[in-house]
Amino acid sequence: MSNISKFLTIGILIEAVAILIFIGISKTTLAVLGKQVTIIASLIVIIIFLIAAVKIFAIRELLLLSTFLTIGAIVIQQILGYVFFPGIVKDIKPFSLDHVVRIGMSFILVLGSYVGTIFLIAGIKKIFKF
Repeated sequence: MSNISKFLTIGILIEAVAILIFIGISKTTLAVLGKQVTIIASLIVIIIFLIAAVKIFAIRELLLLSTFLTIGAIVIQQILGYVFFPGIVKDIKPFSLDHVVRIGMSFILVLGSYVGTIFLIAGIKKIFKF
């Protein structure tokens, strides 16, 4: 298994665990604070993950990793949302135009976040010569 495949697998596992924890916390009495803590902790873990990726991969590989992580995040969110937390998608008919538009908007937002974070990390790395 190549390094990029290993990183992709780890990244998708991070996304899946983060969403499962978010869903689990949101069903408890700790939901108000717990969801925010889960989001912040997940973002920190993803940033650390991306810092490690920037140290290893070239920009082209990082863009490929970002694209597949985004696809993984969207698929995981859709599957886990429908299975464990149908409240997330209660107002959307599956595979309707509205559903596809929302998935597309999510894809653009997540991909932009990954790519933007990667370029920010690469820029900081270059400026400070890490």
